[in-house]
Amino acid sequence: MVAAALQKRPPRITLRDVMHRLDSQDNTLRKVMHRMERQLSNRLDTQDKTILDVINHMSCMEQRQRKLIEANSVAIMHLEVKLSERIDRLSEKVSALDEDLVAVMTDTIIIRKHVGMPLPEED
Repeated sequence: MVAAALQKRPPRITLRDVMHRLDSQDNTLRKVMHRMERQLSNRLDTQDKTILDVINHMSCMEQRQRKLIEANSVAIMHLEVKLSERIDRLSEKVSALDEDLVAVMTDTIIIRKHVGMPLPEED
């Protein structure tokens, strides 16, 4: 029964089989497949891997990249919130410093008038 099930299973198609089945007139596709096989040979043993294995590998990579992108987008949103909070705090500090500067300038003018010193000229 197991032997019959194994015989019914379709043969594994490797990248090398696909390259051999290509028409010799379609050089572009042949070059693409050759380049793909060469690149995958550095990472995978292409002799034992089928196209389905490569597709599964690529889908897993896509899922990992999607998770990383989602994590990075969440981190970016947190950083944007922190940045807006810091901008608000800096705006408050600048407003407070501006009020302090106006108060110091008016106090300086009042003191100069009282002492009899010349007042600064306004531009």
